Amino acid sequence: MAETAVLYVKSEKVAHIEYSMPHHDHYCDAGYRATSTDLILNEEDRKAIELLEKAGLRFTVVDLGLAMARIRAKMEGVNATPTLIYKGQKMRGSAPDCSNA
Repeated sequence: MAETAVLYVKSEKVAHIEYSMPHHDHYCDAGYRATSTDLILNEEDRKAIELLEKAGLRFTVVDLGLAMARIRAKMEGVNATPTLIYKGQKMRGSAPDCSNA
């Protein structure tokens, strides 16, 4: 049976804010409220997922946006995203910035 790779990514929460009108007899009901939240990935994490899907490699995604996942990732030695662990090897996807060279 083929080993499954583990890809570590980090999502960010984006809240959708709406203004609610006051009730006719309660002015304090008015205000801004978060109605829903979305989890979005940065471009580099999204490209890593697309690349693995194109390669046909079986993998699981671990989202470091959750506290327990961050603790587990620290124990694995994962400090940056995207990071792929496959067959005991750790491959970091964040390339060094060469624009100033």
